[in-house]
Amino acid sequence: MEKIDKLLQYTIIAITILITIIIITTYIGIINSILLTFLIFILLYLFNKKINDISIPSRKNDSIKSNIILSIILFVFSFAIRIFLLKLLDIMPESDFALLFKSSKQLSVEINELNNSSYFLTWAYQTGYVLYQAIILKIFNNTFPLSVLNCIYASISCVFIYLISNKIFKNKLSSFLASLLYCVGFFASAYCGVLTNQHLFTMLILLSIYILIYNTEEISFKQSLFIALILAFANIIRPEAIVYLLAIEVYMFLRIRNKNNIKKYLTNMLVILTVYFIIIQITSFTIKSFKINQNGLSNNNTLWKFVCGLDYSSMGQYSKNGELVFNDHDKEIEYIKNNLKMPLNNYLKLFNNKINIFWHINDYNWVLQNEKINLFDADINKTALLKTVSRYDVILYIPILLFLLINLINTIVKKKMNKEEILLMIMIIINFLVYLIIEVQPRYSYTIKILLYILSSGGISYIINLLHVIRKVKDYENEKKVLKNL
Repeated sequence: MEKIDKLLQYTIIAITILITIIIITTYIGIINSILLTFLIFILLYLFNKKINDISIPSRKNDSIKSNIILSIILFVFSFAIRIFLLKLLDIMPESDFALLFKSSKQLSVEINELNNSSYFLTWAYQTGYVLYQAIILKIFNNTFPLSVLNCIYASISCVFIYLISNKIFKNKLSSFLASLLYCVGFFASAYCGVLTNQHLFTMLILLSIYILIYNTEEISFKQSLFIALILAFANIIRPEAIVYLLAIEVYMFLRIRNKNNIKKYLTNMLVILTVYFIIIQITSFTIKSFKINQNGLSNNNTLWKFVCGLDYSSMGQYSKNGELVFNDHDKEIEYIKNNLKMPLNNYLKLFNNKINIFWHINDYNWVLQNEKINLFDADINKTALLKTVSRYDVILYIPILLFLLINLINTIVKKKMNKEEILLMIMIIINFLVYLIIEVQPRYSYTIKILLYILSSGGISYIINLLHVIRKVKDYENEKKVLKNL
C-alpha cells in the first residue's frame, strides 16, 4: 500500500512538473524549457546534500503573534494597492458583468427581471451572485462598497497565500515573499475594480484549503462540515467550486492508508459531498420558491462550454460559429462531435493556444478601459501603460514559475513531500485538464494561479537555504585562512 501511495504521489508531482514546463514554454520556448529543467535537476541534485547538512537556525515557526503581525502587514499593503488602483482606473462593468450589475441593482429596489431574461433562465446559476450584489446594494445604496469588498476579499486571499505557504513549508520568509509577489502584481490588483464573482469565490476556496490542511493528521467531522459549507457558498457565488470539491475528494481518498483510517476518511468524504449538494439544492429550491428565478441555480445549457472549448475556429474561446446551434441540444452535440473529428495537428494547436490564453495572458482590457489615465496630474497613454504593466507582470510571474519548478524537482530529488502540496497539485492538474476541453478566457485562471504562488514558496525557501549554505561555506573558508595566517 505504501509503495502504491508513493507511486501515486510521484505521478502527481511529475504531472505538475510537466504542466509547469508547458506553462514556462509559452515564455521561453520548448528547447529552453527542457534545458532549464535539466539544469535545475542537476543543480538541486548536487546541492541537496549540503542543504540538508546545513540548515537555517529556526525560531518557533508557529508563533501566533508573528503570524498575526505579518498577516496584518500583507492585508494592509495589499488593500492599499488595490484601493489606489480602484480609484485611479475607474473601471465600469462591461459585458456579462454589466448585465449582472444591472440585474442586481434592479433586484435591490425589488424589480425582478430575471424570469424575463433568456440569459438568466439559461444560466440560472448566476442568480446567486446577483442576489449577493443586490443585498450589498440594498444595505449601502451605493456601488462603491461592492468594489471595496472585492478589495477586502482579494487582500484576505493574499493573507491566505502566506498562511497556507507557511503551514506547508514552515518558512515565514519564503511564505511572506510569495504572498508579497502576488500582492504587487498589477493585473491581480487592478482586477479588484471589476465587479466579478471571482474575488469572493477565491477567498472562500483558499479558506477551505486552509481549514483542510490546518490539521491533516486528524481530519475531523467539524472540519469536513465547515469545508462543505464554504464550498457550497462558493459554488452559489460562482459555479466552479465543483472542480475544487473533486480535488479535495481525490486528495482525501489518497490519504487512506489502512483499515484503521478508511472509515474516517470515507465518512468525511461523504459528509462533504452530502452537505455540499444539500445546501446547493436547498438554495436553488428557495430561489424558485420566492420566484426570484424559476430555474433556481441550474445550468440549462451544459454543453455550451464544450461547444466553445473544442471549437478550433475560435481557439477554445467564445464561439461565434457555435451561436448558430446555441440552446439546441441535438445540434450542440452534433457540433461538438464534428469538432472532435479534427486532425491531431489541430488538437495540438488548439491545446497550445488554450494553455497560452489560460496560464499566460492577462486581459488588461477589463482594467484599462480609458484611453488616458491621470496619475499625479500627468496623463498616461493607455498603450504605453499597457506595454509597461504587461512587462511588469511577466517579470514577476516568470520567477514564480521558476521557484515552483525548483520546488517540484527538489521534492523528487530529496524524496520527501508534504501531503498538503499534493492537494494543491491535484487542484492544478484538474483545472489544467478541465480547461483543455471547455471554454477559456484569461480571467478564468484568476483563482488557480494563486496556488502556483503558494507552491513557489517551497522554491523560494530552497534558495534561502542555499544562500545560507553559501554564506556558511564562505565563513568556514575565511576562518581557515585566519587560522592559517596565525
